Amino acid sequence: RVEAKPTRRIPRNEQDFPMTRYTVESTTESGERLIDLRDTRTGAYGRLWPAFGNNLFEARVPSPHGGLADLLLAPDSFDALRLHPSGSGIPLLFPSPGRIPRGEYEFQGRRIVMGGLDAHGNVLHGFALTRPWRVTTTRATDESACVTGVFSSDAHPDTLDGYPFPYRVEVAYRLDDTGLTLDAVVANTGSGPMPFGFGPHPYFRIPFTDKGRREACRVVIPANRRWKPAVYSDV
Repeated sequence: RVEAKPTRRIPRNEQDFPMTRYTVESTTESGERLIDLRDTRTGAYGRLWPAFGNNLFEARVPSPHGGLADLLLAPDSFDALRLHPSGSGIPLLFPSPGRIPRGEYEFQGRRIVMGGLDAHGNVLHGFALTRPWRVTTTRATDESACVTGVFSSDAHPDTLDGYPFPYRVEVAYRLDDTGLTLDAVVANTGSGPMPFGFGPHPYFRIPFTDKGRREACRVVIPANRRWKPAVYSDV
């Protein structure tokens, strides 16, 4: 009698860690390549779509009340996320997290026009949230699962038409005992000054569990200064 036993698929950067607590796997769903970060002990996970803005669109983490909590508002489908790219998961906004009226801005006395206006005549949330990112590294150990993605003007030279400042954005997601962490580095790869804004835009599911209360939820931001942008009268 022969029994077929399931085998675990090991991604290319994980060959040295085949039996670790945390795993990083490349999977396919509805024809889209995804990256899954998983904790085999607790069942916690995060799902990432590198080809569409490197959006980590679904995550479950251990709850203080026991079990797992749905951390993010996930899209109903990939088409739904395409239709509303800044409406679920963690959209990554660069180089303009807010809106630019008419796509016009001035830097060092130079007037620049960025394309891609929305229905209201604004450039909204930049251009990184709908474009493909390149996965550069994955790593899984007994302490964490990590994946790093890069978005750069080298890979997207057409973005320099309305944003003529060479750049490289690197975002790393890490799943470990403390939860889910996002680290970002924005690099100026040109020869002159570079104006930019970067903003993760997480959609938290509040409350996280059936035992929680919306009014008891708090978001803590370790900021030491608040920047209040100008209010546009025509927006």
